[in-house]
Amino acid sequence: MEWWYAGCAALLCLSTAAAAWQARALMRRLAETAAELERASSQALGETAQLAGELRGLVGRAEQAAVLAGRQLERLAPLAEAAGSLQAAADTAGSAARRIAEQAVGTAEAAAARARSAAGKYRPQLEEAIAIADAALEGWMYVRSAASRFRSPACSGGEQGNPNDERRD
Repeated sequence: MEWWYAGCAALLCLSTAAAAWQARALMRRLAETAAELERASSQALGETAQLAGELRGLVGRAEQAAVLAGRQLERLAPLAEAAGSLQAAADTAGSAARRIAEQAVGTAEAAAARARSAAGKYRPQLEEAIAIADAALEGWMYVRSAASRFRSPACSGGEQGNPNDERRD
């Protein structure tokens, strides 16, 4: 039975040696994996730092663009206010023009109505005045023509005398 104990002890030594050899291989692989992980993490950290630097530059440019846009908007603010004021003035002028046109139409219609009313009211007097003026004009023209007949000699060779302008000696 001693050989049995010796065999078990040898087997135990062999299995311990194999386990140690397996543990050593596992430790080597773990060390390699840790080294790869360290390299990858340092590379990722470097790339992250580079991206952070680029991002800072982009943020700086974006900030400058925002500041420039803000300045331009500040410069455009008076223009926008002026455009609003101009729009308000145009609206006011348009409504005033509309009111003036409406009042002018109303005034013209009222004047036309008054003229029609006056014409209807004074129509007989106007017709009589026109008839009198017409008779007076005819009378004046008759008097003028009669006066011109009296002033010119009968044989003057003019319109009322000798139409052929002949002399009768």
